[in-house]
Amino acid sequence: MKKSYLIILLYAALPLIGWSQELISPKKNLVDKKWIHNENYQMEWTMLRDTSKFTIGFVDTKVDVLGDKIQVITTVKMKSSPSPWIDSTIVKKADLSPVYHASYNAQRDMSLHFGTEINGFYQDRISGKKTAITQQAAAGYFDSNFYPMLINWLPLKTGFKADLNIFDYNPKGKTGVIKAHILSVSEGE
Repeated sequence: MKKSYLIILLYAALPLIGWSQELISPKKNLVDKKWIHNENYQMEWTMLRDTSKFTIGFVDTKVDVLGDKIQVITTVKMKSSPSPWIDSTIVKKADLSPVYHASYNAQRDMSLHFGTEINGFYQDRISGKKTAITQQAAAGYFDSNFYPMLINWLPLKTGFKADLNIFDYNPKGKTGVIKAHILSVSEGE
């Protein structure tokens, strides 16, 4: 009788096992290091409204390999904003774990230092309120500003699915380690 319950339990759990996605963490080391090199590129940020496509801004990304660290500087120039949004991130080259993240724009200034705890500040430029940040987070996450670059470096093959733990500080939303999901990868243009 116990054996039949065990078999039923296994059959019931099988679909859940199939739905689980790989969790990518700094320790997994899935990135082929040949993709990590100094580079600069620009993306056009477009929006679709009905059948019309129009540019709303440009995103410039600069990647610098600095010894045992990688620095990524992202500058977002929105057509509707007089000043750019500038984010800079430093990660360890060995495992891509976060070291530092700073973000400056017309709405806020923020700086985070990652270690055994996360320390920094967040200043709302509209209200002038400055908040000190001291937060604990379990190891095994990427910086929220870095994970788009990380996705570029993953071995993306058709059918690839994964979850990434990322740390994001957002005083008006969820703060801390949250999940980003790669739901599917397919070929296209």
